[in-house]
Amino acid sequence: MSSLTLDAEALYREVLRAMQQILASCDRSPRLVGVASGGVWLAERLRTDLALAEEIGTLSSAMHRDDFSQRGLSAGGQTVLPFDVNGADLIVLDRDPLANIRNSNSVSMVMVNGRLFEGNTLDELYPRKKALVRQPWSYTVPSAAAGTRR
Repeated sequence: MSSLTLDAEALYREVLRAMQQILASCDRSPRLVGVASGGVWLAERLRTDLALAEEIGTLSSAMHRDDFSQRGLSAGGQTVLPFDVNGADLIVLDRDPLANIRNSNSVSMVMVNGRLFEGNTLDELYPRKKALVRQPWSYTVPSAAAGTRR
């Protein structure tokens, strides 16, 4: 049996490098938001290392948990967004990309130009519910198994 050793600092450096590339192509500085249950420290560290002057936000998932009826609302870790998010473009991840870099593929929702989309289907959720118009190339299965030998 083999064991897997994760190097959190190496993963952080990859996230930092990716953020630096994003910043180089942005016309305005991004705002960082961390999930209260474990992502605030990451947003704060990125803010410091990227020399961003703006405050970070904190997002609480307490109201969105499936066990809310049993646990109730926690007094700590409330959502605090010290900036206007109207018109902001957002990407919401379901999992921590520092725990596994593949978690950066766990896009739950995307907000672009004030429109909210479901991450897996890209169906519009807000301001109006509207399914993505499917294109033939987005759902057809290739007729051949490319790259495999029989």
